[in-house]
Amino acid sequence: FILTKPLGTGVLLAGAMRGEVNGMNLKSCLSAMDQSNAAAAKIFIASGATSMTDVTGFGFLGHLWEMVRGSQFGVRLNTSSIPVFDGVTELIANGTTSSLQESNESVLQEFVIDSRVDTTKLRVLVDPQTSGGLLASVPEDVAQDCLKKLQDAGYSASIVGHVVDSAERVVEP
Repeated sequence: FILTKPLGTGVLLAGAMRGEVNGMNLKSCLSAMDQSNAAAAKIFIASGATSMTDVTGFGFLGHLWEMVRGSQFGVRLNTSSIPVFDGVTELIANGTTSSLQESNESVLQEFVIDSRVDTTKLRVLVDPQTSGGLLASVPEDVAQDCLKKLQDAGYSASIVGHVVDSAERVVEP
């Protein structure tokens, strides 16, 4: 799985409304929100993406769950490789969340969460996004090439997990 933009727009925008966000962090968030997903979608399609979604109001895990539920495939996520905007984890640690945060957290029960995963990072994974990036699965043999093309096109893309041949959905540190 490849994600094209960092997570945290929901909490950054909620924090900005409360005057809690550093101007540079907000500028970075707004710049990413303004970046079109069109070029990324074309790169994913050319790379043979087998599934793709935008990451919006249901948060990263909500959209990922929609991609894998009902299939014979699952996912192993590496939370340390999931990009997050600067300032997001501090805002969440200090109690700032968006209005949809609590309802989005219900999807956590659909995943096996490794006990070493930081709870603040889990909250980031369900933060509702505004104009978030794309999340796509591409064949493993082209993933690195696809990632490079996305990064060359200006996306903060990262490989965030792998499809597995079972229905397990595991979140690891």
